[in-house]
Amino acid sequence: MKLVEVIWEDITGDSSVREKVEVKADTPKLTHTFGLLVRKTACRVVVASTEYEDGDLGDTNVIPTGCIREIVTIKHKQYKFKGQ
Repeated sequence: MKLVEVIWEDITGDSSVREKVEVKADTPKLTHTFGLLVRKTACRVVVASTEYEDGDLGDTNVIPTGCIREIVTIKHKQYKFKGQ
């Protein structure tokens, strides 16, 4: 799997009462997620930040492609578990 940085816009919300002009100025938050690229489709990108020796994955994120600005591949030397 490739190590990537996914740059994307995350949804924001606020449950307080605010003036309309303040609400109109709200924007999504630019977010950087780093992890192993597990799957990329036309609809979503799946990344995991942890890979276990048995192949299981942890700390996963599913990001809709419509929110993604860029995916950057990070060059690294991938460790191979025994038996791989």
